Amino acid sequence: MSDPEQAFSNFDFSSDARWQEYYSNLFPTPTMSQIGKIKRKWFKKYVDANLDVDAGLQQNTNESSSAQQQSESTTRASQSSSSTTSQPAPMPGGFLGKVLTAVGTPFAKVNDLVYKAALPVKDKFYFAEGILKIAFIISAFLMPSFATMIAFNACLLGFFRQSGKPKWDIAWGKKALENEFLQNILYMIPFTFFPNSKTLVYFLPLGIHFWIGFCEFVNMRLPALYPKIAKFADFTRANRATLMYQKARLEILLMVFIVVLLFVGGSNLILILFYGNFLKTKYLLNPLTKSAFQEINNWVEVKSNHPYCPGIVKTVVKLVRSGCAYLVKV
Repeated sequence: MSDPEQAFSNFDFSSDARWQEYYSNLFPTPTMSQIGKIKRKWFKKYVDANLDVDAGLQQNTNESSSAQQQSESTTRASQSSSSTTSQPAPMPGGFLGKVLTAVGTPFAKVNDLVYKAALPVKDKFYFAEGILKIAFIISAFLMPSFATMIAFNACLLGFFRQSGKPKWDIAWGKKALENEFLQNILYMIPFTFFPNSKTLVYFLPLGIHFWIGFCEFVNMRLPALYPKIAKFADFTRANRATLMYQKARLEILLMVFIVVLLFVGGSNLILILFYGNFLKTKYLLNPLTKSAFQEINNWVEVKSNHPYCPGIVKTVVKLVRSGCAYLVKV
């Protein structure tokens, strides 16, 4: 094997921040059959220009096919043997058992994938992140009191997976602030102090982001499960940019929702102040949020300036705008 090929084989893509940023910006998200060549092209451009992009692809394809066939044969033999000599691994009880049952993943298989010695630590963390994402979506409906803690841990794992080891310099800090997972954590902080304000509208933006991530996780690490959710996962992966834009819109509309809740005792001015500053910060950092703000502002402008718009509505719009401008300056 030539030196560039050896370097490519030994390169740790999962811990390289440049690759993680490049991959997260790919649209539409590549399939598993495409990712090999994309990695080789990226490696040639950013790491070693001597790498032959086309060399090794056919060999890797044949090896992958042979390995898959051998794995399937081994699995069938193992299942046949285990059916007569041992009992299947028991499903864990409690909430984790419900989560694994809901996503249709046998606990024994996930346990082997996550905890077997050959699996690198970073992959174990990615498995944990993927499970936490689907656990959040389920808990938002069944056990909302635990949902925020699950989301917080999933975001921490996702943030360090994409940002890598902290470098504590300006460049790393800027990149960290632009990370969607860190912005999710900042999104959750104001509501941590006001749990009564956590409604379904609060959970929706996080749910959208986590569902996108879960589909990618299954596609990359649990291909046997992917056909079971293919109808929804294919749509999600093909419309990733649109869904992330909807996430940004929902985060803005949540501000309107908590202002309305203020009049029925479901919110308070401190929450509105903190959340307003979060939106201001994200407006400066996130292009999708900025576009969503402009779209909503243009829509309100057109509707409020319509000849048939009641005067009281125009007055309310002006008061809300001035109030929001004041709050984010405090």
